[in-house]
Amino acid sequence: MADFDLCVMGLGYVGLPTAAIFAHEGLSVLGVDVSEQRLDIIRSGHSDDAEPGLNEFVQESLTAGRLQLAVAPSTADVFIIAVPTPVTPEQGYDNTHVLSAAKAIAPYLVPGGLVVLESTIPPGATEGLADAVKQQRSRLGLDPEIGLKYAHCPERVLPGNVLHELYHNDRVVGGIDDASTVAAEELYSRFCKGDILKTTVRTAELTKVVENSYRDVNIAFANEISMVAAKMGVDETELVRLANQHPRVNILTPGIGVGGHCISVDPWFVISAFPDDTALLRTAREVNESKTQWAVARLSRAIVERRASKVALMGLAYKPNIGDLRNSPALKASEALAMTFPDVEFQVLEPHITGLEGAAHRLGNMPNVHFSSGLDGIGYVDCAIRLVRHQVFDDLSLEKWKVELLEYDGTLSRE
Repeated sequence: MADFDLCVMGLGYVGLPTAAIFAHEGLSVLGVDVSEQRLDIIRSGHSDDAEPGLNEFVQESLTAGRLQLAVAPSTADVFIIAVPTPVTPEQGYDNTHVLSAAKAIAPYLVPGGLVVLESTIPPGATEGLADAVKQQRSRLGLDPEIGLKYAHCPERVLPGNVLHELYHNDRVVGGIDDASTVAAEELYSRFCKGDILKTTVRTAELTKVVENSYRDVNIAFANEISMVAAKMGVDETELVRLANQHPRVNILTPGIGVGGHCISVDPWFVISAFPDDTALLRTAREVNESKTQWAVARLSRAIVERRASKVALMGLAYKPNIGDLRNSPALKASEALAMTFPDVEFQVLEPHITGLEGAAHRLGNMPNVHFSSGLDGIGYVDCAIRLVRHQVFDDLSLEKWKVELLEYDGTLSRE
């Protein structure tokens, strides 16, 4: 008999709420993370202060004893792997964390058990995981053929609304065989109120990266058009508004680039695997990466033209109304501006974080950068630049300081 019903490997933004939900539904769950510091933070009740309701949800399961935490796995009937899958410096799939998880769980699998890979991956990675587990069990002198089931179930959640979306979003599940698919369907049916969409494992793997690649391409179109509009002296907001009056046109809002852990990463999984067939996806990635550099050049000119000695940078997150800085173009732009103008004092305002740590540590170490999470932290500046359109910035009046408000592209605020 296994020690736990379910073991979740990786307690990040998806793994932790997933573990808590299964525990809430009555399963005995072991949450595993290699970072003891991360486990201490979870136990303290501050696992993710920016995710509404998550801390309380996790603490409820911990207190009830249905969720336990450890740095190493134990035997379980089901293993869910939710570890990071970044890209390599060559923009390929980095399977380091997945292989580490495979080696870690290999001794603790039970006959007929289910292993679900939730991490975003390229096609073929779930089968690669199964091979890695078999090889590790053979190296340990354990039977590699114990009827294990393997499936992929990609996460599809929006930071800031994770619990609701885990419960209510449709889920795609695909196993390496029919039995694996059925087992994964039964697992997620325990809590998922959306539809469980069954398919093959490779289709499931490709679905997530196609979803995010589609979004990347659409954002790239908007960003490219905005650069054309700027050259022609045309207001991008007005241009998009008018074009979208056509009943079959829906141009997205241009921005400073694309960040986060999904849209800026996932297309590379397809591009690197099929370089000769993905010219559009590669171009979209290049456009969205270059948009940040384009914005920095325009903002630099704006700072020089105003002879500004104090500048407020408003927002560091990769998207509005959250505190996630991963791959954030606003953060990259802030670093570039602070390095370009060492004699300019930059007041950085990000209301959704408490300090320039983690992903922002390099910015925080720059001597000409000062941070505030409060709306009153700007003080006197020559101009303010809105890099991220956080809703709280709508209530920020700069009139009392007689400060110009610029948008990410260096133009005066259009509001």
